[in-house]
Amino acid sequence: MQRSECETPVSDPRVYINALRPPIGTSFFISKDTLVFDNVVLGNPKALRGFLMDVNISVQAYSYASGANPREPGFAEKGGVIHVILVLDGDMEVKNNDAVRWDSVDVEITAADGFRPSLHQPATGDKEGGTWTYDIHYEEMLPMFKNMGNEPFNFHAKFQDTYKRVNIEEKGSWNTSSCKIRLQPNPQSAAMEKTHKIHALSVFRTTSLLDRVARFNVKFHVRPAGVTDDERYYVTNKALDVSVGFT
Repeated sequence: MQRSECETPVSDPRVYINALRPPIGTSFFISKDTLVFDNVVLGNPKALRGFLMDVNISVQAYSYASGANPREPGFAEKGGVIHVILVLDGDMEVKNNDAVRWDSVDVEITAADGFRPSLHQPATGDKEGGTWTYDIHYEEMLPMFKNMGNEPFNFHAKFQDTYKRVNIEEKGSWNTSSCKIRLQPNPQSAAMEKTHKIHALSVFRTTSLLDRVARFNVKFHVRPAGVTDDERYYVTNKALDVSVGFT
């Protein structure tokens, strides 16, 4: 069907900038995209009016060694830091008409051994009416290397993702071991859309040169409204292996 001249196209409110990849030739940088949850169905399909949710989450993992050459002795003493930035992007979709409502959704990333979270966004949003605006904004100058680690340079890493949610409040938090996203309907009685996007950025750091692969864990948990049966139906976990083998 052709669009009439009087129709105004609906603009996408999302602003997205990803400048996390350093220039070609940068030393001690690794990136990988992983589809962590691929059409994972949560819920109890045996129930007559059971709650079913389909989950898809991909993670872009960026690993950097900065401050010192990891192939030389005294990495930590020279100010060396290994950074892992995880960018989550995905969606969740309620699959049945009888159970559109849910109380909360949690997505939690547990740090790999030796790593500690240093940032998680978004933490909160700005509310206007029934709409929240969320802004992920990470920006940092990383002292990195090129020419096989023989030539230092400063890499300006930047990421921004600004988006909106209607009648859904999102809160982010992090502690010494994990980062967490929580989505909740607000107001609780609000009519719900079936599909909701998931966006987040988490930064982890360590000064220790550990294993060549850092194993994080991604957990997704949905709590349907009014559901009282075994919560194992509504939780899924998946290991996320991130390469940090710079030596």
